[in-house]
Amino acid sequence: MRLRLAHQVFLLIMVVAVGTTTVMALALALNLRQGFQDYLLARDLADLKAYVANLERRLSALPGPVRLADHPDLLRGLPGIDLPIENR
Repeated sequence: MRLRLAHQVFLLIMVVAVGTTTVMALALALNLRQGFQDYLLARDLADLKAYVANLERRLSALPGPVRLADHPDLLRGLPGIDLPIENR
């Protein structure tokens, strides 16, 4: 009878340990994924702000209102705009 009870206690402890480990691993994976997405978003926003500031500086040097469609060369010189996605 004792051996059977010892096996039951061992199995119960194993199930709890495996369950706890699984839940912790899932929580960690979700947290890392969300953190990485937040990092990428912050990086992309910082890049976009730099592009906008650079474009505003270039546009302010031109006289009068300017349409970007009339001056495609303004966007070509901005870093990263004309690069393919795999080279960014």
